[in-house]
Amino acid sequence: MKRIGRFGVAVALLLSFGLGSSAWADDQKMLDVMLKKGIITQQEYDDLLKEAAEGPKPPAQSEPKPSVFDDLQNAIEAQKAADQQRAALDKQAIEEGKNKGWMGAVKDGFTPKDTEYQVAPASVMLLNLHRSERLGFHLHNIQMQYYDQPHQAGATGTNNSQFKINTAELEGSGYLLPGLIYAQVVVDARDTAGRGLGDSIAKNIPPGNNAPQGILRDAFVDLMVKGEEAFVRVGQSRVPFGIEAQTFGGLLPFINRAFIDSKVTRNASSVFGADVNRYSNAEFVQERDLGIQFRGHLGGGMFTYGLGFYNGAGINVNDTNSSKDFIGRLGFNPHPGLRFGFSAYQGTQVDIRQSSGVRNRLGGDFEITHDLVPRLHIMGEMADGRDEHIHRFTYYVQAMFEVMPQGTPTAPMLLVKARYDELRDNLGVGDNNYIRRTYGVDYFFLNGVKIASGFWQQIKLQVDYEMRSHTAATVASYKADSFAHDMVIAQVAVRY
Repeated sequence: MKRIGRFGVAVALLLSFGLGSSAWADDQKMLDVMLKKGIITQQEYDDLLKEAAEGPKPPAQSEPKPSVFDDLQNAIEAQKAADQQRAALDKQAIEEGKNKGWMGAVKDGFTPKDTEYQVAPASVMLLNLHRSERLGFHLHNIQMQYYDQPHQAGATGTNNSQFKINTAELEGSGYLLPGLIYAQVVVDARDTAGRGLGDSIAKNIPPGNNAPQGILRDAFVDLMVKGEEAFVRVGQSRVPFGIEAQTFGGLLPFINRAFIDSKVTRNASSVFGADVNRYSNAEFVQERDLGIQFRGHLGGGMFTYGLGFYNGAGINVNDTNSSKDFIGRLGFNPHPGLRFGFSAYQGTQVDIRQSSGVRNRLGGDFEITHDLVPRLHIMGEMADGRDEHIHRFTYYVQAMFEVMPQGTPTAPMLLVKARYDELRDNLGVGDNNYIRRTYGVDYFFLNGVKIASGFWQQIKLQVDYEMRSHTAATVASYKADSFAHDMVIAQVAVRY
């Protein structure tokens, strides 16, 4: 039966595609015989006759190939349609903004959509932070805080407790030429004279003594030689030393920066030869300077590097000598969540008003994130340095634990944290040490990278309690020494 069935199919195909009109009569006789002998049924006989009568279908006519002009016209029309759609969406967004109002916009800021964000990096090491693809302006960082030192005696112009705007930075950034030239400008509008900036190398310098001028924080361009693997940065920016000095304000887990990146050396001291009368560097390791640096990574990110040459005078001041300072860091990342780094600083800018002197630093850092140990983040740094005859050493170790982990890019997160931080100032000449033990909590309303802009956005509440001691403080100066008194600090930080 299978053979007969195949024969019937072959006959049908022959009749449908291979028969001409002259052979039609003989073929019909053959079908009659097959029907009479029962090889095919009456239904099959009728179907085969019908298909043979219709004949083969003519081939479809090929459509004409579009010309280059047609392609160009179609592209223009598609672009017009896209522009019209974008304009309609922008108009709709404006109307929604008007209807939503200011409070509604604030509410949306605290309840964003997960689809608009990606998870923020686990590390505060920002060497490869995602860059914005388009040029735009945004609130870089604002920190509003209250602090209290209840046992400190208030002096003229100071209080033992107060509210203050710790930082108010605005940023303009993006690619000037896509994938080739990236630019960033950050200003801090708190002080139009430029003095009082937390990371100014010339902090507290009186006017007329090469004091910092203007409100500029960062102003640089990056030439992308090979994407994030290799680029050259020219301008005023953060120097490649350690971890904390390279981390943007507002992203640090503790409110106050560690001694490695804060100003303490101009406090009064009875120790002979201490650095109390010189207009010296504002931080043990200054955050920003003007110069050129080469940055990137090697081996698929296993090694990171930063190498820079700078004036050495610091932020928003003129250079006072012809020599340049060398700063560099080499990072080793052997495993996700595990990082080590070694840094060096060699320069001659000791005093903001003098032209020469030995200024050297050596540093090391490490970091363990929850990529390696779930919910735990441990990091630390140390640095040893000399400013002419003054020898200093500082280090810190800190840990953060996620009591309430962040489940999605926009979910809240709660951290508990602790840090031990010490600066040994003027080693070998008296006992002049600063020690802080800090305990606190951070609650994040938002901590994610906006997909559209590439900005790392945060909204968080921080509360720290600092247990402080300064061994060089005399009984007479104890009341006025802010580094010898405990401090309670609360801060709301917004990076948007």
